[in-house]
Amino acid sequence: MAGEVRVGTSGWQYDDWRGEVYPPGVGPGKWLSHYVGWFPTVEVNATFYRLARETAAERWRDTAPPGFEFVLKGSQFITHRLKLRGAHEAVGRFFAPLVPVLERTAVILWQLPPNFRRNLDRLREFLELLPPTHRYAFEFRDDDWFHPDTYALLDAHGAAHVWLSSSLTRRHELVATGDHVYVRFHGLSEDAYRHDYRDDELRPWAERLREVAAAGTAAWVFFNNDAAGHAVRNARRLVAMLGEAARPWPPPSLDPLSVLEADGGVVDLRHSDRATLPGR
Repeated sequence: MAGEVRVGTSGWQYDDWRGEVYPPGVGPGKWLSHYVGWFPTVEVNATFYRLARETAAERWRDTAPPGFEFVLKGSQFITHRLKLRGAHEAVGRFFAPLVPVLERTAVILWQLPPNFRRNLDRLREFLELLPPTHRYAFEFRDDDWFHPDTYALLDAHGAAHVWLSSSLTRRHELVATGDHVYVRFHGLSEDAYRHDYRDDELRPWAERLREVAAAGTAAWVFFNNDAAGHAVRNARRLVAMLGEAARPWPPPSLDPLSVLEADGGVVDLRHSDRATLPGR
C-alpha cells in the first residue's frame, strides 16, 4: 500500500549488536538473514564508503524475502569530494555494480556534508543526470539548504527532502517534497548515535507519520543511533506506536526457513519475540 510507513535501521553490521540484537554464536554472514525477519527495509551504509561489489549486491538481493526493500546510500566521493560537481562518470560507477539489487531498491539517499552550502545550480545539474527510474532523497547537513528554493527544486524532480531528528544540525524543517517522505533518526543527545529515544520523543513523530500514511504517501524511516542496539529497540517502539500505519512485517508469505540458526537451534522469526530485546 502506498501510504504505509516502512521502518528500519541505518545498516545492520554492528559488532556491538552481538548479544543485544543478534544471538551469541551468530556470525556477521548471517546478520542480514536475521535482520530481514524484523524489519521490511534497511539503509545500506556500505555503499556510502566504497563502491559495492556486484557479488555483494547479489547476496543482499538473495538474502531478502519478497517485499523487503533496500535503500542505498549514495557514494561519499560524489557528495563529499565532488560535492555533486561533474558527477556523471562517478554516478555511473556507483550504479554499475548495484544492478542486481536495484529492482529491490526503494530509495537512493544522498547525504550532503556540513561544509557544502546551498548551491541550487549544482543540485539541479545533479538531479538532471540521475536515472529517472528510482526515488531519491537528499539529507542536508548545512542549514543554508533549508530554504523554499531548495524544496521547490527537489519537488520539481520528485525527490524527498529528508526529515531529521538530530543534534547534528540546528534546523529541522519538515517540508514534504516529491511523492514520498524520508525520515532519519540520528539521536538528540550530544553523542548523537548513542541516544536512546524516549517514548515522549517518538510520539510526535508517530502522529505526524500516521498523517502522512492517511494521506496516501509512502514513507521510509530509519534509526541511525546504532550504539548498543538502541536503533532496533527504538524502531520497534515506533512501529508499535504507528499501529496500522506501519507496513505489516514479516508477511505471512515469509518462508519459515528464512530463520537464524544459532547454537544448533532454529529461531522462527515469525513467532519469536522480536519486539523485546535484552536490556544493557
